[in-house]
Amino acid sequence: MTIARTGWSEIEVRMDAAKQTLVDVFAKRARNYDITSNFMYAAGMRIARYRRMSVDFLDLRPGDTVVDAGCGTGLNFPLILDRIGPTGRIIGVDFSGEMLAQAERRVAREGWTNVELIQADLETFEFPPCDGIIAFLSITLLPRYDETIARGYAALRPGRRWVVHDYKLPGWWPERMLHLLEPLIKPFGGSMDMAARRPWESIRRYGVDAAVIDRYFGFAVFAYGSAR
Repeated sequence: MTIARTGWSEIEVRMDAAKQTLVDVFAKRARNYDITSNFMYAAGMRIARYRRMSVDFLDLRPGDTVVDAGCGTGLNFPLILDRIGPTGRIIGVDFSGEMLAQAERRVAREGWTNVELIQADLETFEFPPCDGIIAFLSITLLPRYDETIARGYAALRPGRRWVVHDYKLPGWWPERMLHLLEPLIKPFGGSMDMAARRPWESIRRYGVDAAVIDRYFGFAVFAYGSAR
C-alpha cells in the first residue's frame, strides 16, 4: 500500500509559521503517539470511550466510504472498519507524513486492503463523495475550520454525517487562568489561540439534525450533523 501525497509540495511552500510548528510537533511525536495519547487518562479524559462514541455518532452502514479527517496514526480505523466491513472504504487524511507512516504500518500489520492514506492539508483538501466524515481531536488545529467543514458537508451524501470531537474552553473557566491549560495541550499541538475556534457551531450551521454534546465538565465536545 502506498500513501498518495496529494499536493504536498505545494502545501509546504504556502505553509505559515503556525502550521509549520504543528508539522514539527507531530513529526516528533509520531513514533510514540499511540502511547503518549494515553496520558490523557491521567487528567481524567476517557479518550478510548470518546473515540468509540465519535464513531458511533457516524451511524455507519456496511459498504460506506468514510473520510477520517486528521487520521493521525489510524487509531479510528479498526472502529470504523467494524461498521463498514470489507466492502466499505476509509480515506485517511493527515498533513503529517510521519503520522501517516505510522498509520501505514498499522494498515500493513492488520492486512487491511480498503484503507487509502492521503497526505494533504485539510484546509485545501477536496473531499470525495462519501458517507461520513470524522475529525477526532483535529479540526480545531485549523484556522480555516469553518471552510473545511462546509466543503465536507458538500461532499457528504444527503442525510449522512459530519462528526467532530475536540476540546473547548467551558464558559465557567476564568480567563485569567487560561495559561494553566497550555501545558496540557501544547504537547498535542494545541495553543491558546485555538480557544476562540468553535467548530461545533459550524457543524450546526451547515448541517441538519445537528447535536452538540458536552463532556468532561465542558472541556470536551461532540458535534454531529447531517448533510442536506
